[in-house]
Amino acid sequence: MTTGAAGGIGQAISRQFVAGARVVAGDVDQAGLDKLEAQLNRTEQNVWSKAGDLRNKAYARI
Repeated sequence: MTTGAAGGIGQAISRQFVAGARVVAGDVDQAGLDKLEAQLNRTEQNVWSKAGDLRNKAYARI
């Protein structure tokens, strides 16, 4: 799972990991995650995103 995946370093890490693995991308920015997921899945990658706050135990349960 990559956190902060909607932008910056978290997004860059997600883009690198997706080349050889399934990625769960997390961030509080739902719109940013939707954009990332659409871009990567369009190229036959396997990305699933979940918006929320990782500090919340309920969020951490996937």
